[in-house]
Amino acid sequence: FSRSIAAELLPTTRCAFMPNSLRRDVVDIWRVDLESIAPCEYSLAEQECARKFRREIDRQRFLASRTALRRILASYLQVAPREIVFSYNACGKPFVENSEWQFNLSHCRTVALIAMTRNIVVGVDIEKVSEARARRMKNLLSPEDVGEGFSTREICERWVRLEALIKARGEGLSVPLPPMRVLESGYSAQALVFSDDFVGALAIAGENAGEIRWRDYASGLSL
Repeated sequence: FSRSIAAELLPTTRCAFMPNSLRRDVVDIWRVDLESIAPCEYSLAEQECARKFRREIDRQRFLASRTALRRILASYLQVAPREIVFSYNACGKPFVENSEWQFNLSHCRTVALIAMTRNIVVGVDIEKVSEARARRMKNLLSPEDVGEGFSTREICERWVRLEALIKARGEGLSVPLPPMRVLESGYSAQALVFSDDFVGALAIAGENAGEIRWRDYASGLSL
């Protein structure tokens, strides 16, 4: 990564939360504890999507992440969460019609990351560091992006970087995966360091964000 953004080194804003003050070169990253959220605000389409998960706990975590997304996005749009209507591109990336706010969501296990920007497309991804997952990821990544000496964490970091870039571009995963240099044409990616157990990445169109503002979400917004 060209830059690594550590949550522990950047202050989480807890006062004067004014979405309209968000500059174009700033990205708000919301860190969400899914176990603290009771799923209650989601559409019938999102409920149907949740049914694709085999385990009930995974269905609940998915719906909790969508509830958090609606609540956070509603604070920027200045509307009620249930009033938000999502549209989707050909690869399933959600957006809100006629809105300057761009967003992206990724969740893994009990943690979700939600990125918010103004008029600049964004992608975010999170994964738990796992040897088993790293072995599968290594087999899918382009040989020029991962070498034999890469550690489990380094492979997972490469993977989330690739996924964040693909999501920012509004594309879908397809095998064989393109090398990173292809995806980085016109886009930039950076690491999000916030946990020993998880890795994350942020990608946006153009140059790296001028500022990352970390925000924590539990049962409500950190205002």
